[in-house]
Amino acid sequence: MFAALTELGIAVSLTAPTFLILLAGVALAAAIAFGWGARNVAQDIVERAYARRGEAAGESRGAGPAPSQGLRREEQ
Repeated sequence: MFAALTELGIAVSLTAPTFLILLAGVALAAAIAFGWGARNVAQDIVERAYARRGEAAGESRGAGPAPSQGLRREEQ
């Protein structure tokens, strides 16, 4: 790829950083899309972990609502 750019007279020293910036932008967009799409899954995992921890402790804490009471946001 870089040999062809050199033959065309395009400076390789400019194309390599440009390619890396574009690649980083695509990776960032994919990470944001994945995170945005998986937020409900992550919320369910955290709620189940808190519920298991509460069951293991015998529900002796009593602070705050149970995981099934009001912690889940309504889908918009």
